[in-house]
Amino acid sequence: MEKRDDGITVFVPFHHGKKRPEGYQPTVGVELVDERHISADQRKKAYVLISYIAAWWGYTPTEAMKEMLKLMFVGEAETLRRTFSLEL
Repeated sequence: MEKRDDGITVFVPFHHGKKRPEGYQPTVGVELVDERHISADQRKKAYVLISYIAAWWGYTPTEAMKEMLKLMFVGEAETLRRTFSLEL
């Protein structure tokens, strides 16, 4: 694996002339785990936006609106397979 400023390159050697191994796949999926955490300032701003959206939506409770927005985001994000948290 080679790390660069613009990404990561993964090399999997395949010996030409040899029979493909059992279960050979011509493509692979890679999942990168982002271990960064949201800052307190980012969290405050997120909750302000959620409360504004809740008020615009019709004064939906903030916690309910937060869960609705998270579900909507996960449904739209093609690569996001699980929910996320605004907590530490």
